[in-house]
Amino acid sequence: MNDDTFLYGNALTKLLASSVETNNQKILVGSTCAEDNKELITYGGHSMKAGLLKPTDELKHCDYFNGNIVLIPRFVFQKVGMNDPLFHHALGDYDYGLRASKCGVSSVVVPGVLGVCDEHKDLAAWCNPKTTLCKRYKLLYTALGNHPLEFFRFDIRHNGVKKACFHFITIHLRVFCPWIWVKYK
Repeated sequence: MNDDTFLYGNALTKLLASSVETNNQKILVGSTCAEDNKELITYGGHSMKAGLLKPTDELKHCDYFNGNIVLIPRFVFQKVGMNDPLFHHALGDYDYGLRASKCGVSSVVVPGVLGVCDEHKDLAAWCNPKTTLCKRYKLLYTALGNHPLEFFRFDIRHNGVKKACFHFITIHLRVFCPWIWVKYK
């Protein structure tokens, strides 16, 4: 669970009930909503085709997930292991779900919304044109930046060498020319 996520009172009950329903053999992913808009899903399970999934009244398969609310049963942990210590922040969540899938372990979105976590809408300082170039570059290589070496390893593992090289270059380009991306947001 992330430190900026607040659980609803029934969240643990729903996670545990869903785990029992799946014979404790799947990763259970909880969805969060915005504090001021309960209809806006902010974090949870993702589909490669549809992006962030809206929870329904039933368990729903997802390809990877944000780690805001996640239950990993012992069976899954024994099969997949720990998070890769190289990855910090979101890449670690995504990597775990994708590695689990490669090990034959599914991830599912638990029915309903389990908590509140507002989106981080502010542009990260490492790619914000209002931040000096020197500071943007320094921040890029921190845990909350978009650490190019972490991203490169993630892409090699899940997307191949071409995409890894492409992202390595474009991440740096975004530090040096952030206004290119800001215009199109």
